[in-house]
Amino acid sequence: MSASKAHKERFNEIREICERNNIRMPMRNTKAVMKSLASEPLTERNVISSCQNLFPSVMAPSAERPAAVDCLEILQEKFRGRLRIDGESWLTKIQLDIAKTAVHAWIRIDRVHPEDLALLSQPESCKTSLGNLAQRLRAARKYEVDPMRQACADLDINSFFQSDDEDLVHVRTAMRRLEIKENDPSTVLLVIERAFRDALKRSKAINALTSDPYNLEKIGALPSDHRKRRVIALIGPTNSGKTHDGIEMLCRAKTGAYLGPLRLMAMEQYDRLSARGLPISMKTGEEIISSPGDTHVSSTIEMADVKNHHEVVLIDEIQLLSDPTRGWAWTRAMFHSHCDTLILAGSEDALPYIENILAMTGEELEIRRHERRTPLQFSPTPVSYNQLRKGDAIIAFSRVNVLAMKAELSQRVNPSTGKPYSVATIYGALSPEVRRTEAARFSRGEADILVATDAVGMGLNLPIDRVIFSALKKYDGSEVRALLPSEIRQIGGRAGRTGQAMGEVSVLEGVPGNIDAVRHALEALPEKPRDSRPFIVPDLEQAMVCIEHMQLENLSKALPAVSAILRKSAGFRSHVDPDTLDLIQTAEQSGLSHEDAFEWIGCPISLRDRRTRKTVEKWMRSMAQREPASVPKIPAPSDFEINDKELKLIEERVTQACAYLWLSRRWPEHFPYHDEAIDARGLGNQLIESALRQKRIRIASQYI
Repeated sequence: MSASKAHKERFNEIREICERNNIRMPMRNTKAVMKSLASEPLTERNVISSCQNLFPSVMAPSAERPAAVDCLEILQEKFRGRLRIDGESWLTKIQLDIAKTAVHAWIRIDRVHPEDLALLSQPESCKTSLGNLAQRLRAARKYEVDPMRQACADLDINSFFQSDDEDLVHVRTAMRRLEIKENDPSTVLLVIERAFRDALKRSKAINALTSDPYNLEKIGALPSDHRKRRVIALIGPTNSGKTHDGIEMLCRAKTGAYLGPLRLMAMEQYDRLSARGLPISMKTGEEIISSPGDTHVSSTIEMADVKNHHEVVLIDEIQLLSDPTRGWAWTRAMFHSHCDTLILAGSEDALPYIENILAMTGEELEIRRHERRTPLQFSPTPVSYNQLRKGDAIIAFSRVNVLAMKAELSQRVNPSTGKPYSVATIYGALSPEVRRTEAARFSRGEADILVATDAVGMGLNLPIDRVIFSALKKYDGSEVRALLPSEIRQIGGRAGRTGQAMGEVSVLEGVPGNIDAVRHALEALPEKPRDSRPFIVPDLEQAMVCIEHMQLENLSKALPAVSAILRKSAGFRSHVDPDTLDLIQTAEQSGLSHEDAFEWIGCPISLRDRRTRKTVEKWMRSMAQREPASVPKIPAPSDFEINDKELKLIEERVTQACAYLWLSRRWPEHFPYHDEAIDARGLGNQLIESALRQKRIRIASQYI
């Protein structure tokens, strides 16, 4: 026999001897007795003697033991582990336990009716009679019992701790965390009773969330009477024409909707379909452009129209179902889009998520695979500055690096022209309007080289001959890490214009890191995700349930709690990102209600920048005081050329103007200066475009 098994058997034998002799001890005391008898035989006499020596109080007659000691010991012994609430069966179970134990142990009342005592020997099928007995015991004032015994009649602690019902998980957890500092038995029982009732109320509320965490009628699915849709997945890498084919299907439909991840993409498809004569409107977080008699709409994914029916709905970049921060919007669009045909365009990575969702809706999936229009080739020889050529795109991973690279190239001579390189730049802080302008400069050949962040990987169709990585690591908002294979494929896939024989991917000379990682990423097939459950996001109603029943103070604490509860669902995942929590916490600290603070979720602004945080806090205080918020002013340049400090400030103000427009659509009474915000955004974009046409952008008193 193994030592651990022998140890366990010896422990259980001591417990049995103690139970036969009505000796009640917590587990740690039983272990102490076992340790004291390590070299002794386990006879009944030896066990009882050791208990008397080590713990004299446990040998006292049970009628003389203080109830407070009993309760504390039972709490320490029994409230362990975590189970799960499921259903309403706790009601009958509690009544039965109260009735039985109240008569057997906790209260000793001479005037209990004999027929009530007889019920205790009956099978549990007599639930109604025992329930009535429990009610009579709760009204035990007629027996003239003392307050402690009355509390025992109302709530029996021992029976609940012995219960192994899964229905008592949250009650057990609450009691395990309960700290009792009083010694008076009546006070102890009242504290436990209060905590128990609160925990039971909380358990019902939380169980309502976990039993149906993603309400398929209310939050994210098709109505029960909705007919099944034809679902087509256009799967392929970048530059394979999958979105183009989806747009063609959308154009042939009498009514349709395009849903994309970026305002830039919504604008691009709006222009594209308008040019074909389709009556189309555009809907983003910042603006709504309507056309008379419109039959189609182009919108960002968060603004998806899930109420009206369309013949065709096209959801672009469907692989973003896997994104923890924004994936909920793709999940919602997939479940909620009312249409005859649902088209999903994206990479191979999306298929496990799509299949999971369609398994819930009961719809069939038709997969149409697309191959790249031009082959993609990895060049293992790093590219030097002298080897750059027209049509190259250099990828950096920060605004500072992009501007530094632009300044470096502007001082180098293009061997084919004998003039300095002209450079177009694209990075995340630029508005969609400026990105389109810079992309147009590159497409028309006005700029020899494009220097961009990974923002170029989505939303822009550019005639790039060769993609050159200037780094193989990036800062993702929390840490510097190596590029993911999917990121390398998304960015590298931009190489290869239509009609070109080959698209090329390489790295810049001197780049640290494993160059072969680029080749492996381009050649490898997408790996199946470890967890392909789609993401969902808590709603306000769920957050308010947690605030009420989990004694939480605000939304910034309730949302992570709801998210943790929803993650227990078998079909979905939930995530609330730190930037969102920061925004909500700031809103509540500024005096906004829970409802108003929740509405700020999705606002296109980050509080990581100090100046932007001050502006947002000012807006929130104005809302709380019911005063109009002002539009940020665009600063005028101090010189003919815009320096880096001025450029950064203008970029921040443009972002703030875009956020103001987003807010004005939700609270026009608090953000009434809509036209002024449009003017500010336009002026800021003009200044940024002017700055980016400069060969060099000064930092402090020097050029970079």
